[in-house]
Amino acid sequence: MTKSNYTILSVCILASLIILACENNCNISLITPSDKAASQNVITIRFTWTSDCDSFDVFLGTGSDYKDIPKVATVIPNVFNTERLAFNTTYFWKITGYRNGKGSFSSPVWSFTTRDHSNTSGLSSEYGNIRNGVGYFQDPNGTDVKAVDLDSFEELWTYKFEDMYDVSPMVEKAKDGTWLIIEHERATGRVKARYLADGDEAWVSDNNIPYIGGTGFNYYINKEGLTVVLAKGSNGLHALSIEDGSELWFTPAQSWYSTIPAVDQRNRWIYSQSFERVEKINAETGRVIKSKYTVPEAMTTHSNTLLVDDEYGYFIATANWNGNVMNGDIAVYDSTLNLVWKKSRFIEKLSSVCYHNGTLFSAQCGGWYLFQNKLTDKYDWKYVTAFDIRNGDIKWNLSLAKYNYDNIHDVVYCNNYLYAITDNTGTHVKDNRLLFKIRVVDGFLEEVLDFGFPKSICASPVISNGKLFEAGIPTLLGQGEKCDWYGQYGVRQLNHNSADDKSVIKFSKMKNLQFNPVK
Repeated sequence: MTKSNYTILSVCILASLIILACENNCNISLITPSDKAASQNVITIRFTWTSDCDSFDVFLGTGSDYKDIPKVATVIPNVFNTERLAFNTTYFWKITGYRNGKGSFSSPVWSFTTRDHSNTSGLSSEYGNIRNGVGYFQDPNGTDVKAVDLDSFEELWTYKFEDMYDVSPMVEKAKDGTWLIIEHERATGRVKARYLADGDEAWVSDNNIPYIGGTGFNYYINKEGLTVVLAKGSNGLHALSIEDGSELWFTPAQSWYSTIPAVDQRNRWIYSQSFERVEKINAETGRVIKSKYTVPEAMTTHSNTLLVDDEYGYFIATANWNGNVMNGDIAVYDSTLNLVWKKSRFIEKLSSVCYHNGTLFSAQCGGWYLFQNKLTDKYDWKYVTAFDIRNGDIKWNLSLAKYNYDNIHDVVYCNNYLYAITDNTGTHVKDNRLLFKIRVVDGFLEEVLDFGFPKSICASPVISNGKLFEAGIPTLLGQGEKCDWYGQYGVRQLNHNSADDKSVIKFSKMKNLQFNPVK
């Protein structure tokens, strides 16, 4: 054999060894959940594994036979989150991998068992939202976010945080598909993310997001496809990477009550309210494009900056408390923050606005405290009003003067109806809580539900699955689908305070519901 032949043979052997080494690196090692793990979350399970393969098939089922486990997904990252699972069920799973579209490498089969029914109520009385058919509500103890089944109201999982207050949790996906639940921790002035699957800590932001009277979240998808968490603190707007909580940019602005900003995803703009001004911000960089001075000492409410971009025009609607319930207003701007119209309103610190189909809706408040009630009781203020978003003209004005209450902070829309719930803290602290069902087309009061007891909770209502969730007391509205309610004020990024019409499809007489343990 010639020297050149030896050289060729050596190269071939070396190439074969390299290929074999690469194939060996495609071995798949499963990580989580551990084999035979018990009491796993039924909301979702996060599968993770290591391998140098470039794509994977995920197999998951209740049969233990290796060949009979069905394929449920094909993914590229070494992560997969399941859909909702059954209680007290043993599942088997495995991963197969591919490299350059060739070859098949398989992991061993592992198993896990989901938790049994908790037989514990998951209903909590503070702010919340609904994602993928599950409700997530902050508990008034300040440490728990409870995941609740929308049919039985059973607690599905509890996520632990520290010193939360008046903040709806954010439930969103990271880039690899991992679901996270995100909250603000008041005492430490930081944002924390936990894995939705098991509640383990995913990341913690810097301690630079202070809280004075309210904090809230929205999100933006940047040009690289990264979800940017928008956290409004009392010192301004913080843009955090959903991947690790690192700060991408910060726009300083003093806020007494932090209003959740609205996001124009198409134009990559953010509209954010703060002390004495409303700002238009470049969503990629945090640069202030325009800052609009409002009125001296204008204080925003702890509520929603609302964005309209539809056939009726482009508008930004704001509610302003201004430090006194009788000095409030609703102000509506165009895309360049020129004032379009303004209306004086009796507005409290938690007053929000609601939008649907060319109409802006607002209720009024008489104040939280007795001394405020003594002033406002001199006025005829108990109205829910429908304004034309284009010019502020009043379409209808419903008087609720014959009913005893101190405040209506929120009205929410669903399928041609508004729902307005009372909050009593002053003169009427001992009067029963009321829920009004109002026809949107003409402001006709169609139904009033008397709860039969007083209740004061300032959390915003959430509608899904034919029910209204607020104050830890679900109210039956009818039959509907388990539609998402994004963030604190529904409607992805726009804060319309509106539910998907499919949330209530067939209406029934309103009544309060309660948790019943699984038999």
